[in-house]
Amino acid sequence: MAAKIFKFPKGGKQPAPPEKPARAEKPAKIARAPKVLLIVGQDDMRDVIAGGLAASGIKVTPHKLDPRYYPAELLGLFEKDRFDVVIPTNLGIPFVYVPDLVSLTQKFGKGAGIVVISGWVQDDFVADLGKIPRTVFLEAPVSIAELALKVRELAKPLCGSDP
Repeated sequence: MAAKIFKFPKGGKQPAPPEKPARAEKPAKIARAPKVLLIVGQDDMRDVIAGGLAASGIKVTPHKLDPRYYPAELLGLFEKDRFDVVIPTNLGIPFVYVPDLVSLTQKFGKGAGIVVISGWVQDDFVADLGKIPRTVFLEAPVSIAELALKVRELAKPLCGSDP
């Protein structure tokens, strides 16, 4: 059996050991479509808003809130699922006060952003909403494009980069 001869490079130094392979970088957080709970009382408005947001790549759970079972019904929705953004509106929901929807969403919505759509505009109401983190007020009527933009802005911290 012949002996193997190892040759050193000129200068008599051993070759440098091979570099360790670099650690694979953690994959970037995968962006996903924002998940939205839409609370609208009027069937036609709910269908228009939900359809427009869905066409924009936003996953929408439309819900017709029944004032007779409110707020237990809303709390049940929050227990069952987690939403990135909640859109409470008083469009077609008699006897439901929008600030109550907002405070329930803030308390039980598990960090969800809130986009309030209402035709009821009072300076103190809008100012109070401005004090609530991750809450936006849009005066009705509102374009689907503007609504989708606000939803994406609020959902971005929970969904990753722009979906």
